Amino acid sequence: MNWGKRKIAGTEYSLEHLNSFMLAIICNGKSYKLQVSFGAHSFTREYREGDTIDLQFMDGNTRRTFCVERYAHSLHLPAAICQAVEGMVCNSRDTMVFDATLPGLDGPYLIVFNLRPTPGKRFDARLYVRSAHHRPNLAKNLPEVSFSVVVVNTIRKRPIRWTKK
Repeated sequence: MNWGKRKIAGTEYSLEHLNSFMLAIICNGKSYKLQVSFGAHSFTREYREGDTIDLQFMDGNTRRTFCVERYAHSLHLPAAICQAVEGMVCNSRDTMVFDATLPGLDGPYLIVFNLRPTPGKRFDARLYVRSAHHRPNLAKNLPEVSFSVVVVNTIRKRPIRWTKK
């Protein structure tokens, strides 16, 4: 998906940093290609009564509100993904998350994602970032496993065995 530029509340914001991209990774000596894409939760927050229409953003059938703070954090999101795939993935209530850090942000930056095998020749799997936001109260003892295990098991359609910290 290509986000392009959007005029929001009279200001033009570039969302091009959240355009889909291909990420090549090596897991257990084998090369894989992931398509990385981002959802609107990466730069919007929940809609609240009183939010003005010029800040509203539709995410499918869900009304969201553009958030300047989340937008600013999202500028670092592609780099955070590229760095996070070298490390561990946490399981928070049956949801896969990267526990990342961003420059100047005190505490964890949570990146919630889905990983699905992709039948075809261009990509082996699709990593879709469902949400990304500052989460200072993230539990420290979430079950985890290396991202390479997540990739290989997802592509081979095998269950993931999460390890408690």
